[in-house]
Amino acid sequence: GIFLYGVIPFPALLSAALAAYTVKVAVGTLDTPFVYLGRLGVRALDRRLSSISAAPEGEEFRVRPLRTEIFRSGMDLVEFIDRWIPMEDRRERMVVAITSKIVSIAEGAIVPREGIEKRELIRRESEVFLGETLFGVALTVKHGLLIPSAGIDESNSSDGGYILFPADPYASAKRIHSALRAKWGLERLGVVITDSHTQPLRKGVTGIALSHWGFRATHN
Repeated sequence: GIFLYGVIPFPALLSAALAAYTVKVAVGTLDTPFVYLGRLGVRALDRRLSSISAAPEGEEFRVRPLRTEIFRSGMDLVEFIDRWIPMEDRRERMVVAITSKIVSIAEGAIVPREGIEKRELIRRESEVFLGETLFGVALTVKHGLLIPSAGIDESNSSDGGYILFPADPYASAKRIHSALRAKWGLERLGVVITDSHTQPLRKGVTGIALSHWGFRATHN
């Protein structure tokens, strides 16, 4: 009305306004049910996600480290875990974190020092070998992780051998998860295989998950 009054005849202006308003009402009437259905769907999804992520009322998140004896070659890993985790800690929704070193020892992923140079072993175990940095540290990619020396450890070996990463960390986590669930009679149990990770220009180490099983992890 402001821009077109007096520019076109009033009957034509009124007719155009009525036609536009009729179309607006018709479209609004048709799309309103879909808009409200969409809002109901979003609310239902939000409630579903909240119920999944929320812990039961009164439950708290606790981390408890357990001191054990030294795990050695020839020992059964599932029996070892079963022996050292107290009965009162075995409950639904628990997550067992296990260092990758004892998983590797249990699977025999140890290479004797005799007969192979460490540099050669690092190249053999690496998915991608990126070269050496300061202090002779080899930068590599192993199991999708940017990690020094392909994850090879020599400080935790009782006989001085090189401890490798588990060949398939997710398969290892799955086997441990299945065995513990059956032994403990739990429906909801998580297993995480851990390792320590260094970062360039930073002292100390950070704990990482090498693999997991029994729960949905955050990937992003």
